[in-house]
Amino acid sequence: MRRHLVIFGERTAAEMLAVAEEICHDQFDKIETCFVDPSEDKIGRQCRLLDDAAAEVAYMIGMLDLPLKLRIQQHCQTRGYRPWTLVHPTAYVAKSAQIGFGCFIAPHVAVGIGAVIEDHTIVHFHSSIGHGAHLGRHCAILPGARISGRVRLGDGVLVGSNAFIFQGVNVGSQAQIDALTYIKDDVPERRVVSVRRGG
Repeated sequence: MRRHLVIFGERTAAEMLAVAEEICHDQFDKIETCFVDPSEDKIGRQCRLLDDAAAEVAYMIGMLDLPLKLRIQQHCQTRGYRPWTLVHPTAYVAKSAQIGFGCFIAPHVAVGIGAVIEDHTIVHFHSSIGHGAHLGRHCAILPGARISGRVRLGDGVLVGSNAFIFQGVNVGSQAQIDALTYIKDDVPERRVVSVRRGG
C-alpha cells in the first residue's frame, strides 16, 4: 500500500515539509503540502494525495488559524487519516517528556524533563520547553520562545518569537503572547499580551 504524508498550511507547512523530506523520505511514497482556503467548504480540494483512495494517509497541520486547524483535524479523523509527529534529530527531547500525535518539534528545540506537549502542537526552531511544562493541544510556539519550568498553556495558545514565560505561570486557552514579551503573571483565556499593551 502506498503511504502519503500531507502537511496542511502555508509558511509553517513549508518548514515542516523541508524537515519531513529530510528525515522521512524513506517512510512515505509522497510528501506534500496542501493549502486550505478558510472560505472553502471542502478541505483538501487542491491536494492530489488525498484523492488516492488506495493509499494510507498521514497528516500534519502547519497553520495558526485555530478554527481552521480544528476543521482540518475533524476532516482527517473522519476519513481515517492518522496524525504524524515529526521530531527533528537535532532537537533534544528528555526521555521522560511526552509528545502527542501530530506534533512538530523543529530543529534545535529543547524539551525538558517531564514536559508534556499535547496533540497537534508546533514548537518552532530554537525554542525551549522547561521541565514539567504542559502545553495543550494546537499550541504554536514560534522561533526562539522560552517556556520555563512548570508553565501550563491551555489549548490553542500562541507564543510569539523570542517571548519568555516565567516558571509556574498559567496561560489560558487561546491566549496570544506577542513576540519579545516577558510573562511573569498568569494570563486569562483569550487574552492578547504584548510589550506594546503591557504584561
